[in-house]
Amino acid sequence: GNDIFAYQFDISLNLTTWMGRIGMLVLPPLAYFIAYRICIGLQRGDREVLEHGVETGIIKRLPHGEFIEVHQPLGPVDEHGHPIPLAYQGASVPKKMNKLGSAGHPVVGSTWSPDPVEETVALQNARKHAHASEGLSSQDEASELAGKPSDPKA
Repeated sequence: GNDIFAYQFDISLNLTTWMGRIGMLVLPPLAYFIAYRICIGLQRGDREVLEHGVETGIIKRLPHGEFIEVHQPLGPVDEHGHPIPLAYQGASVPKKMNKLGSAGHPVVGSTWSPDPVEETVALQNARKHAHASEGLSSQDEASELAGKPSDPKA
């Protein structure tokens, strides 16, 4: 393949061979470093959402002139109104409003081994009992899992 590449672009065949050799040594660590930096950036973004909440798009001006964006906390707040940081639990982190709970329930088991039958049955019974006590129908449950209200005016 490198002979055709050298012929089409009028480059020395030896140069294409050396570019391939050097590329085999340099490109994998470079690709790893780039992927690593992308992953770290995504983790920082998720951590920021977990610590501060979801951006609402509402800009407020404080009495001393500072502009801030209001965040919707994902969980409980302390006595001063600051959100209590949440621990990452393996589900997707919501990035927009009304996307809380959009991941649904976790999948039973793992790729190589299923969960014990007793544990699976106990979890299913607990979910049914929780939904029965709340009085949700199957349609309400689906809209709840989608994170979207059934009445858009509400």
